[in-house]
Amino acid sequence: MFERLDQIELRYEELNRALSSPDITNDSAKFQKTAKAHAEIAPIVEKYREYKDLTRGIAESKAMLAEETDAAMKAYAEEELAKLEPRVTAVEEDLKVLLLPKDPNDERTSSSKFAPEPAATRLRSSWPKSSACTTAMLRRRSGRSKCSPPRSRAWAG
Repeated sequence: MFERLDQIELRYEELNRALSSPDITNDSAKFQKTAKAHAEIAPIVEKYREYKDLTRGIAESKAMLAEETDAAMKAYAEEELAKLEPRVTAVEEDLKVLLLPKDPNDERTSSSKFAPEPAATRLRSSWPKSSACTTAMLRRRSGRSKCSPPRSRAWAG
């Protein structure tokens, strides 16, 4: 896993250099492709760098515990170790999830089947289903047709 993460980090650095080169910045298609690749691996590299910082902190705390004679410094190192070790486990799990292969269907645009329907369609669907009744409602020439929705009237009393 860590060899792969090192390779991803090297690729990330290459993409950083490429994004700043004039050859890439002058060609919009290459720039977009490079920027997309950079953005896809950025979360993995950030999490991997966090992992490396945490493991470095754990190693320093363990070295301090082994070398220190002062009780206060040992207590501080133990406290740091107690904070860092659970975080390393959580970051390792996050890295495993980030390294899972992506689903090729994730990049597809959503189907109109699942898109919200316009208000006019929702309104139309609440009308009576009979075509004669719907036609009568749409053609209301004078007065109320049998199928038209009731009008509210203010009754004078």
